[in-house]
Amino acid sequence: MGAYVVLFLAVLYFILAESDRTTQFNADIWLLLDPFGVAMVRDSIDSMTTDTDLLTFSDLLFINRLLWIGLALGMLAQAEAHFSFDTFRNDQAARASTTDKPADPVVNAYAVPAVRLRFDWRARWRTTLHLARLEFVNLERQPSFQITTGLLVVLAVLLATVFTVNPDFPELPITSRMTALRLPMGLFIGLFLVLMTGELIFTERTTGFWPIYDALPQPDSVLFVSKLLVLAGSAIILTFVLFLTGIGIQLGQGFYRIDWGQYASDLLLDGFMRYCQLIALASLVAVLTNNRVICHLVNVFIFLTLTLVYQFGAHADFTCLYSFLPGSSRYSELIGYGANMPVRPTVHLIWWGVAGLLVIGSVLGWNRGLPDSLPLRFKQWSSRFSWCYGLVSLFLVLFVLFFSLQL
Repeated sequence: MGAYVVLFLAVLYFILAESDRTTQFNADIWLLLDPFGVAMVRDSIDSMTTDTDLLTFSDLLFINRLLWIGLALGMLAQAEAHFSFDTFRNDQAARASTTDKPADPVVNAYAVPAVRLRFDWRARWRTTLHLARLEFVNLERQPSFQITTGLLVVLAVLLATVFTVNPDFPELPITSRMTALRLPMGLFIGLFLVLMTGELIFTERTTGFWPIYDALPQPDSVLFVSKLLVLAGSAIILTFVLFLTGIGIQLGQGFYRIDWGQYASDLLLDGFMRYCQLIALASLVAVLTNNRVICHLVNVFIFLTLTLVYQFGAHADFTCLYSFLPGSSRYSELIGYGANMPVRPTVHLIWWGVAGLLVIGSVLGWNRGLPDSLPLRFKQWSSRFSWCYGLVSLFLVLFVLFFSLQL
């Protein structure tokens, strides 16, 4: 859990420091405390007179690198010296052992009730919602989710009141400034959700519950869709927390002209629904890799690649990247999203069609028991592919092609 929190903060700090060119550090102590040395590297590049000059770095940068490398190696040595699998196993055995004597077993005779198995669509949806509710409650009780929610509130408040505030040009806390927090906070929320997608899909294997889970009579679609509903519910909570944070900042600064329609449009269309599309992509990666660690690496790489490409092309007239809408960072109080306003709903529908195809591929290829080889999983995929999946897939392909021609 601690590793996830440190990873979130480190990646978020690096992207914010790299994307925000107005960030300056005047004191040497702040330069030394910068774990990436972004400001010193940027100053070294800006001081070059021509593109052919040799890149030179200050002595303070080398001191900074030695400081952080030494700190990292020291923490690694400390962890290696204190952690032991033998100690870990003994501690678990000590906690699991008990001195209580078992009570004498009492056998009572009960009449076995008649059970009728029902696997119609109504029973499947009822089972799906029931499993989703149980897993959702279990996820929300975990400290990692609670810590992530708290960090989301703290970072959003700091971005809105400290980091992006220019003292020479004070601004009112208008609604567009609050909804713009979804762009930097989308890095934090999206990274958490793609990692949580892999954790939730492989949770039965990591906990050793897979033999019972694999023996359940419910089809794979019921169990897998319940996990997707849990992740969508988590995205709803994080989006709602961001909404409440924006409202709290506005009311706290005495601003009461709140645009509720813009909150609904930006945080739902370009926030929550985009997170659901990322969950669909991360679930397909988890199914294809069929390995928890590789799934995390590939998902983080794809997510950061999409984010950085969108960040570098944010000022282009039209940017087409999965789950991103064009012109999201170019909102104006006068013209809104400008020329991108008519195409944003169309692009959003296209990405929903693509997300639907990703979900179908994930459901068909999911391996919920022991890890199978890729050829065997392809055979399972072909055996599960029914006319219903084919009809829905054909509709989604035509749906995507139709709206793509509208651009």
